[in-house]
Amino acid sequence: MFMGMAFMALAKCNECNDDGNFPQKSVPQAIRKAFEKKFPEQTAKWEADDGLIKAEFWKNSLEMEVWFTWEGEWVRTEREVSVYNLPEPVKTTIKSKFPDYRIGAPRWVETPQDSFYEMEIKRRGAPDIYVKISKNGGILQEFCEDVYNR
Repeated sequence: MFMGMAFMALAKCNECNDDGNFPQKSVPQAIRKAFEKKFPEQTAKWEADDGLIKAEFWKNSLEMEVWFTWEGEWVRTEREVSVYNLPEPVKTTIKSKFPDYRIGAPRWVETPQDSFYEMEIKRRGAPDIYVKISKNGGILQEFCEDVYNR
């Protein structure tokens, strides 16, 4: 199924280069309009990613990624977050549940259904743990690197 989705994405993106990137002019009009409505006056780098179109850009010195379907439907937005700017309930949950770990690559994620923080929790000699946490500190999902890479 995954291979079929990947093939369909590449078939739709006849101007993609080897790494899936493609020029702004090749982005379908529906996607460009949806992006411009959500992020006016932003310029993005575009690529095909897992059967979707992803826009990458910087806003207020933070990296952002936005995914759309080929029909222009918004799927997900991710914004880079500094560890220091995580809400206190999130930091408290991490400190109490993972006391010997450090936080890596935190991101604020928004989808049509939900919003949450997503990050890696790392400790030397142990598999990385990926965790999704609500802004109130509730753990929504947690899984080890070994499970994530299957």
